[in-house]
Amino acid sequence: MATTSRTRRRFGRIRKLPSGRYQASYIGPDGIVHNANETFPTKAMAERWLSLTEADMVRGEWAAPERRAETVGEWAERWLEQGQWRPGTERQYRQVVSTHVLARWKGVAVGDVAREDVRSWAAELANSGSSAATVRHAVGTLARILGLAVEAGTLTANPAVQLRLASPRPRRGLAVLTPEQVETLATEITRPEIRVGGNGSLGAGRLFRPDLGLWVRLAAYCGLRAGEIGALLL
Repeated sequence: MATTSRTRRRFGRIRKLPSGRYQASYIGPDGIVHNANETFPTKAMAERWLSLTEADMVRGEWAAPERRAETVGEWAERWLEQGQWRPGTERQYRQVVSTHVLARWKGVAVGDVAREDVRSWAAELANSGSSAATVRHAVGTLARILGLAVEAGTLTANPAVQLRLASPRPRRGLAVLTPEQVETLATEITRPEIRVGGNGSLGAGRLFRPDLGLWVRLAAYCGLRAGEIGALLL
């Protein structure tokens, strides 16, 4: 049978279990008895845990440990259910949650999400090829999910806000054409080869398309995308 420590404590209670370890418990601001999520090998360690817990209460940083153990995946579902967005916006959020947030944080307790871990996750997304906008959107979505936990009193601070995210590393193996190579490509593409069929036969020929060479030069020297070039040449 577990025994209660004979020393009367001002805050909390410590019991010695049959195993010889010590269990700490206390009544929280919510009026509920909360046990430590682990037992302690010594009474001094149990007392220290209670002192730290009491200090959290004094600072206003206490949160029910049972709620802090709830996962990011659980809070993400609550956040999605409470959202009132346009259909297109909701689809975007659900895609970001399923593709990025849950892939990393689904089973992680909200109380275990650390700022440095979020920063490392953002760097991993950037280095794996995600654009800066995608990384910001993913981190921002995680911040909104954890913000709901803060509003509920489960977290005292949001570890995903006001982060200075690292710049993505340049991709390796990206080929950049020299001016000579650009001119060679532009010259060759002005006379594309075509194949035409007629009467069961297959013939070949070449067209003269100087506009295609212009497309290549605009893309190489002006950084224009295909759609932008097409609109410019209309």
